[in-house]
Amino acid sequence: MPRRIPFRYRVGLLVLLAAVALLTVTAVSIVLGSRGAENLSGIETRYVPLIELDRDLKTTFEQIWRTLEEAAAAGEESKVRDADALRDELLRRLRAGEHTIANNGGDAAALSVELSLYYGPARELALALARGTPAGQLATQIETMRRAQLAFRSHLDAATAPNHERLAAAFDSARASQRTSLLIDIGVAIGALLVMALLSWWIIRTTVRSVQAVSEGVERIAAGTFDREIVVESTDEIGDLATQANRTAARLRDYREHIERENWIETGVGELSSSIAGELALDVVATQALAYLVTYTGAQAGTIHAIDERGERRLVASHGKLDGGERLQVALPHGERVMGELALELREPSPRARELLDRVRNVIAIAFRVAESREHTEALLRATAAANQELEAFGYSVSHDLRRPLRAIDAFSRALVEDCAAQLSPEGLEHLNRITAGTVRMGELIDDLLALSKVTRGEFRREDVDLSALATSITNELARNEPERRVEIAIAPNVRANADAKLLKIVLENLLNNAWKFTSKVPVAKIEVGFADGAYFVRDNGAGFDMKYVKTLFAPFQRLHTDKEFAGTGIGLATVSRVIQRHGGRIWAEAAVGEGATFRFTLPERRPAG
Repeated sequence: MPRRIPFRYRVGLLVLLAAVALLTVTAVSIVLGSRGAENLSGIETRYVPLIELDRDLKTTFEQIWRTLEEAAAAGEESKVRDADALRDELLRRLRAGEHTIANNGGDAAALSVELSLYYGPARELALALARGTPAGQLATQIETMRRAQLAFRSHLDAATAPNHERLAAAFDSARASQRTSLLIDIGVAIGALLVMALLSWWIIRTTVRSVQAVSEGVERIAAGTFDREIVVESTDEIGDLATQANRTAARLRDYREHIERENWIETGVGELSSSIAGELALDVVATQALAYLVTYTGAQAGTIHAIDERGERRLVASHGKLDGGERLQVALPHGERVMGELALELREPSPRARELLDRVRNVIAIAFRVAESREHTEALLRATAAANQELEAFGYSVSHDLRRPLRAIDAFSRALVEDCAAQLSPEGLEHLNRITAGTVRMGELIDDLLALSKVTRGEFRREDVDLSALATSITNELARNEPERRVEIAIAPNVRANADAKLLKIVLENLLNNAWKFTSKVPVAKIEVGFADGAYFVRDNGAGFDMKYVKTLFAPFQRLHTDKEFAGTGIGLATVSRVIQRHGGRIWAEAAVGEGATFRFTLPERRPAG
C-alpha cells in the first residue's frame, strides 16, 4: 500500500480534505486493483489448468508411443503392458479434464475415440515387431499407425492449446481496468493537488509508476514476450497483480519452450528417418545419418561405428575430428543386439540434443539392421544364382549323356526289327517294340524334366495377359489335332491376369491338355475356363480322381492313372505348381471319380521373392 502521509502535514480542514482525497484515491486503487487481480486470477484459473492439462496429456502420449517403440525395438512384450497403463492414465486425465477441454472448445470424448483409433493398431504393431515380424512386412500398418498418431496429435493440440485470442482479450480487459484505475486516480489526485499539491504529487507518482509497469508488462505478455518480468515498487494490490502476471508469464514461457523443444526433436527425428529411408547400404545409411545430425545439432565432429554379430567394431562414418571436447555418445540397440555406436562432439551439449540422440538411436539401429539383412539376402541370391547356373549346366550335360544311349538303344532295336523280323518269335518282336516305346517315353520324360527345371530359372517379366485369348488359342489347336472329338468349350470373355506371358501359357497348356486328355472317354466332353471367387479355374467333366490323393497331385512323377488308361509322364502338374509358386500364388484341385475335376489358381499382382 502507499506510504501513509505523516500526521504533521494534515493541518486544519485543508489537511483533512487532502486526507479524504488521499483515502479516496487509495480506496479506488484498492477496489480497482482487486478487480484487476480478480481478472488475472480468473485468467490463471482458466488457462493455467488448461496449459498444465495440455502438457500432461502430450507428455503421457509421448511416453505411450515411446514405450511402444521401445517394446518393438527391444522385443519385450512386457513394455506393451506399461503402454497400456499409460493409455489408461491418459484416458483418466482426459475424463478429469473434460470440463477444461470443453471450455476451450474441444471434445474429450472425441479425443478418447481418436486415441483408441491410434493405440489399437500401434499396440498390435508393437507386439508384432516385438515377436520378430520384419518391419518390411508391416510397412502398411506402420504408415496407418503414423497417420493415426499425427491425427491424434493434431486434434489434441487443437483441443488443449490455449486460445490466444481469448487470452489476449482477457489481458486487454485487465489492462483496461488498470487504465480506468489510472484515470480515476489521476482525476482524484488533481483535485487533491489543489489542497495539497506535494502530497498528491507523491501519491500519483508512486501509483502511476506501478500501474504503468503492470500495463506494459501485460501488453508484453499479450504479445507473447514472457522473458521480462514486471517490476513495481509498491507492495499493494498492484504489486500482487504484477506478481501474478509474472507467474503466469513464467508458466507460459515454460510451456512455449517445451513445445519448441518437442517440435525441434520431432522435426529432427522425422527428417533423419526420411534421409536414411530406402534401400541403402549400411555405410550410406551411417554417412547420411551422421551428416544430418552434425548439421542439425551444430556438432563440431562425430563418428558412427557399426558392430557386427561377432562384436567387432568398424568405423563406417566420420565428420571432422574428435579432439577431446564434450561428447555425447549413445549405443544403437536393436532388440538384444547393439548394432553400433554414435558419438557427437558439441561446444555446449544441450538437453534437447541429448534427447534427440536418445530418440533417433533406435531409428538408426533399425536402418542398420535392414541394410545388414539386405546385404545378407543379396549374398544368398548371388549364391543361389550361381548354384542355379551350375544346376542348369549339369542338367544339360545329363540330358545329353542320357539321350546318346537312348538313341543307340532305339536305333539298334528298330534295326533288329527291320533286319531280323523273320528270325524272331512274336514274343521277341513284342519285347523289341516295348524297348522302342520305353526309349520314346524316356526321351519325353527327359524333355519334361528339362522344362520343369527351366520354369524356376528363366527370365521373369510381369505384364498384362489376355488369359481368355490364350486359352482360346490352345483349345483351338487341340481341336485341330483331333477334329473327330466332340468337346463343348466355354471360355469366359475378358479374363485378364498380371503375369509372365510365357509361363502362364505353360500353365494353361498343361491344364487344358489334361482336361482334353481326361475327357477323351466321355461322350460329350465339357471344358470351362474362367475366373470366380478371386481365383482362375479350368474345369472338365472327365475321369476325375479320388480326393484322398490330392496331396500328391502336384509332386513330380505322381500319376493317378496308368499309361493304358491315359498316357503321361507325371511332370505336367508339377510344372504348373512351380509356375504358380513363382508368381507368388497357389493352386489347388477339387474332383470326384467319374465326375471331372476343377483346378483353381491365384496370381497376386506382386513380384515373388524368388
